[in-house]
Amino acid sequence: MSYTEPTDLHRVYIQCLLSRRAMTEDVALEMYKRAISACQALNADFHPAHPRTAAGFKSFLDEIGHMLEEVGMNVREGREEIGKGRQWIVLCNTDPSDVALSATDLTPLEITFYREMIAEIMESYPANSIGHNRAIALVNRLDGSLTRSAAEAVLRALVSRGWLAKSNRGRYSLAPRAMLELENYLRGEYDGLHNCGRCKKLMLTGVACTNPKCNTHIHGFCHEALLRTRPQCPACKIPFAEQAPRPIGEASVRREEDGYVRDVKNKRKRVPRAEGDVGHSGSESEHSSPQQPESPQHDETQTQTQTQQELSESREGTEEVSTESQIPSGRKRKEPRKSGTWATQSPAGKGRMSRVPETQYDEDV
Repeated sequence: MSYTEPTDLHRVYIQCLLSRRAMTEDVALEMYKRAISACQALNADFHPAHPRTAAGFKSFLDEIGHMLEEVGMNVREGREEIGKGRQWIVLCNTDPSDVALSATDLTPLEITFYREMIAEIMESYPANSIGHNRAIALVNRLDGSLTRSAAEAVLRALVSRGWLAKSNRGRYSLAPRAMLELENYLRGEYDGLHNCGRCKKLMLTGVACTNPKCNTHIHGFCHEALLRTRPQCPACKIPFAEQAPRPIGEASVRREEDGYVRDVKNKRKRVPRAEGDVGHSGSESEHSSPQQPESPQHDETQTQTQTQQELSESREGTEEVSTESQIPSGRKRKEPRKSGTWATQSPAGKGRMSRVPETQYDEDV
């Protein structure tokens, strides 16, 4: 593509992208039309090079993308995997060393919290999503002091800014902005990621072929398109009517599991064992060596202590009881983690509640 000299229209729209970062396609097209009107209001002789149609807007975005390449940014398009399946326009930072801090005023501790959210979501395959309680419980993994109320505010901010998507069931998954801007990070950090068998793009929610020799993954909207045209797996060609695909995403787990919490800091600690004891600490094992019976007084005291501990854990809602966690995971984090990709906790070890907008399209940069 030949070089295009930037005009006032390009400058106005780039400012719009910088302020919003992620927009649905219809909103982005409307902002393009308003930018043209604004330029014409200042200069009656201004005429855009492209029409105000969807095709003209596409050509205009291509020009914007080429202009931003030299500053380490580009414009990407993608479709949301949950909800209405809308097309999104996202301004992405292509510099991996700055990917976590691009256009955000989150503190290092809050960014670490989001990193833990990503890890939990990516390692929850085939659910590829986590419930609200499980998300809040991640604050127990942080070394700094991020309260649960602050975590609630951060989650709302991440949803508002397009980093996370929240379904009607209240489960969190990666939103289009995260999947487009963090795609290189995700592919470099986690094994077993799947591309859609139809559109070849990264896929986290949809269906998977149940043929043991195939296991092709397909977006939900791509699956619907195949049902209308060629209702068969694009890889092994087995008709969906003969072998129905299995769900990938939140549809793969029961609603009862949405409130489960696992892998929390407050789980029951190991009980020290006396020298020579055999078996797992804190619990009896089938292969444990016989133990001497405890006196009634000692047994009653131990029972009261365990009851109080279980009651305390129940009140905090941090039970380590999760059927979802028993689902075999087909995705694991690569080792070692790439250094420099994400910011770490500040030396003070303290986080603050970010002052963030509550709307999806308004964002201070």
